[in-house]
Amino acid sequence: MAGKTLLGTAAAAALFAAWMAIGPASAVPPLPDQIAEGTGLVVPVQRHSSSESRAEREWDEERRRRRRCGNNEISVKGKQRPTTRLAEGSARTAWAEAVRFAYGEQYIDLGNAVDVRYRCSTSSPSLGLKRCELIALPCRPRSDRKD
Repeated sequence: MAGKTLLGTAAAAALFAAWMAIGPASAVPPLPDQIAEGTGLVVPVQRHSSSESRAEREWDEERRRRRRCGNNEISVKGKQRPTTRLAEGSARTAWAEAVRFAYGEQYIDLGNAVDVRYRCSTSSPSLGLKRCELIALPCRPRSDRKD
């Protein structure tokens, strides 16, 4: 399949069909260039980083992320605090507790999380208190091994 890449919905269908053909023992679906053209068979492909397309690199990263991240974002609100910085800290603590309960301790490091977003607002205008909501997809740390 030298130099050709499947794209779009047809590519997704071909990837899924090829993945199902090799059986559920394979935890990771094949990349587009691992499917022999017109056969649906998975074949080993020599990969060269200089010739990899942007789409292939994004697919690799997405595949790795799916293997190490949880299925659902965790969204929590922290306690009221006098400053935004303290309110964000309270939200981080609440997020870590919720993630520990939902996924386990391997996932609680916010530095490994994906799509981290804070939404902060004044919760008590007369007292000047702030509250923040933290939304993020928890992930395990990246391993040193090659995926």
